Amino acid sequence: MKINLLPESEIARALDKNEIIRRSIFGLLSTLAFIAIFFIIFGINMRFKRSKFVTLEGKYKNYVNLKTEVQTLKDNIHALNKEFGLINSSLFKKFFWSEKLLNISKIMPREIWLRTIRIDKNDKVKIQGLLLPSSSEERPISILSRFIRSLKEDKEFFKDFSEIALVDVKSISVKDKDIYEFNIALTVKE
Repeated sequence: MKINLLPESEIARALDKNEIIRRSIFGLLSTLAFIAIFFIIFGINMRFKRSKFVTLEGKYKNYVNLKTEVQTLKDNIHALNKEFGLINSSLFKKFFWSEKLLNISKIMPREIWLRTIRIDKNDKVKIQGLLLPSSSEERPISILSRFIRSLKEDKEFFKDFSEIALVDVKSISVKDKDIYEFNIALTVKE
């Protein structure tokens, strides 16, 4: 049994205060639950974003590495294209080296030995060789001059060149004998 000694207006107010406290507690608990749910969702979202960031960072590093690798490959391709261009230059399109070497061997005096034949980037053919003077009385420089003159006069050989020049001659002593190193340059016709 309940006895209420409060006047009726006070009873209504007392119920309202209880209701207000109950509602305040419910509101506070609801707010705390909302904040807790917000932080849980925010934490999950941050973990997801962090995971995605790490994945993107890895992809970016791979992209940078691939970009560097691609640039290196492009540089190598460019260098190879330059070399290929040199190979396909007028030097190789205009004549056959086998024919040129055969002509040289027919013209070459027995005192001359060829060491190298190179082609530089300026379309010049560099011939390097040795001159081993025999017992003949002919001077080494005149042997070289005769060889160069013979190359120039051989129309089959010289038709692809515009100029021939003796670049240098050096004397070396080997076992008390004088040997001469020489360099000849031939300019290829355009």
